[in-house]
Order: sequence, then structure tokens, then C-alpha cells
Amino acid sequence: MDSQFGSFISTLLKIRQKSKRARKDYLPMRRRGTQLKPPIAADQSGVVGDITASRKVRVPDLPVAEFYERRKHGEEPPEHWANALYLEWFSRANGRVVIESADFVLKPSLPEWHMTVAEERAQKEKNAVAMIAFLARLTEAIERGRRRARDDQGADPADMDEFG
Repeated sequence: MDSQFGSFISTLLKIRQKSKRARKDYLPMRRRGTQLKPPIAADQSGVVGDITASRKVRVPDLPVAEFYERRKHGEEPPEHWANALYLEWFSRANGRVVIESADFVLKPSLPEWHMTVAEERAQKEKNAVAMIAFLARLTEAIERGRRRARDDQGADPADMDEFG
């Protein structure tokens, strides 16, 4: 990721969302009591993924907690389609990073430039290579964790089958 894009992301992360409606009902980005510390590294050197301001997403028309509660009970809560800002990159520090939000006021315009067919193909290939590299690092990290857990439990690898 070049330094200009890194500066753009740093600036973007400081921008205050300008929403048509204030959303203060986000679910916390925590799972099983764990929280990333720090949540995102300051240095986001890596490879650019997909970037668009016209990704179509479904947006709940009621508070997120109520939306999920209704879904859990088999209901179809009200929602609508909206354009979302979608930024994806693969940083050395954080792996795959995605910022996606429909809460920005987005006014997509006609493209100021177009990729040639060859440029688009090359970019898609770079994105695929970056995703494959990310998944390989993730898989290796999972395997290291499994090996460490087996070692900590004193398991004999000879007693293990292919599922651990």
C-alpha cells in the first residue's frame, strides 16, 4: 500500500460520519469476551483490496438490537437497500481490514476514469493473490494455535487422528 493511500486511510478514520440519521445502536465488535488491543495498527502497510462507494447493502430500518432480536424469532424486520462505502486492504499488522458503512452520505457520480480490461483483470488478480496470502497466514496461525494447545495438553501426536 503506498504512502498516499495510507495517508488517505488515516484521514478517513478521523472523519466524522455524516449520517442522515444518527446511529448509536451498533453492536460491539467483540466476540466471546475478547477485544483487539489496539483495534487497528497505525501502520497499515500492505496490499489494497476492493474499494468502492457504491456497494449495495441491506440496512435495517430499526435499531440493530431489535432487528437481530426479530431475526432470531423468525421475523422479517424492515430494511432497505443503500450504497455503502467499502474499503478493503490487507495490512501486515492486522491482516484483512474492511471498513464498510452505509451511514455516510454518499452521492455516487459517474466515474472520472475507467480501468482498461487489462488493468481490471490485473487488479482482480492482485486482489485474489492478497486474499489467498491472507488466508494462508490465517490458516498457519490456526494450525500454530492447535499445535500449541496439543503441546500444552501433553498430547501424543501419535494418538491423534486427522481431526486433531
